Amino acid sequence: MSIGLNWGNPEKTYLVYTFDGPWSVKELYAAFDEAAAMLESVTYSVDLLVDLRLSGKVSGNIATAAGRMQSNYRNPIGMTYVVGATG
Repeated sequence: MSIGLNWGNPEKTYLVYTFDGPWSVKELYAAFDEAAAMLESVTYSVDLLVDLRLSGKVSGNIATAAGRMQSNYRNPIGMTYVVGATG
C-alpha cells in the first residue's frame, strides 16, 4: 500500500497519513477506513498530518475522496496539516 497511517505520538493526539509513490483513490478509502477504526480508541478530537512529500500521481477523483474523509469519522477532526503538496 502506498499510503501509510500511524499515530503521530503516544498520546494519540494526531494521525499521520504518509503517501509514498503512486496511489489510488481505492487505497485512500482503505486508509480512511483504517483511520476510522483507530479513532474509535479515543474520545476527543484528533488532528491530521497529511505528508505528500513522496507522493506520486493519483488515479481517481481526489475531491470526492476528500469529502468522504470528514464524514467517515465519528469523532470530530481538529486541524488538518498538509506538507509537500504542489499546485
